Amino acid sequence: MISKAQLRKLLLGLIIMAIAFFLYNCQDDYILNKDEVTLEQDNAAIEAPKEITVNISGAVKYPGVITLSNGSRVFHAINQAGGLTENANISVVNIAALLSDEEHVFIPLQDNPGYITGEIQIIDITDNKEEGIFVSIYGEVTTPCVIKANKETSRIVDALKAAGEATDEADISKVNLAERLQDEKEIYIPRKGLNTSKLININTASEIELRQLSGIGEVIAKEIIRYRETKGYFKKIEDIMNVPGIGEGKFENICKEISVY
Repeated sequence: MISKAQLRKLLLGLIIMAIAFFLYNCQDDYILNKDEVTLEQDNAAIEAPKEITVNISGAVKYPGVITLSNGSRVFHAINQAGGLTENANISVVNIAALLSDEEHVFIPLQDNPGYITGEIQIIDITDNKEEGIFVSIYGEVTTPCVIKANKETSRIVDALKAAGEATDEADISKVNLAERLQDEKEIYIPRKGLNTSKLININTASEIELRQLSGIGEVIAKEIIRYRETKGYFKKIEDIMNVPGIGEGKFENICKEISVY
């Protein structure tokens, strides 16, 4: 028969063994979790290179292959390539867009003088100089440029002020100054009376021209261009309703402003 003293020793031994087993398992979990964290960090380091290589061509002073830090944008590439030439057409290029490795940046030419020449100016209006979003503003503004703005609070009116306000020829009535800014956004300030004297040919119009149509903004203008590049030219104006985002209501607003020839 087991005495009380022997029973106490047996119970104490079992408790010590249980504690030792628990601590041993905790150590294994810690080592495993530490290895997992290290593996995740190693994978992140592999997936996020410190530098990217892009090819920039077209209306820049020194076209070619350049190396930039990861997280660079189109305007960084343009400036590293010596800036824009006088006949650069940035209306079809989002200069605030993020770049990726192996990307080809092409700056097209245009017949008329561009809105920006030389190196692109960056104006910082953020509260925290280390964080922010980047947008481009051009057209009828005093200083076409790239704006580094606050992610949560900045609006188009703030970007316009930073760019030195609109020119006397600007048509501000077509711009929603209260709109919040989003990263990589393009802000175009149109000229008064632009394209109001003739119909806009939806088969040849640039993004800027398409954005002069009633109710057509940046997103839908890009969709129109993407549609005709993939599907071909519009045969009749009603075909524009095949473009995502354009229904009967929007077509009624623009049908008297467009043509296909």
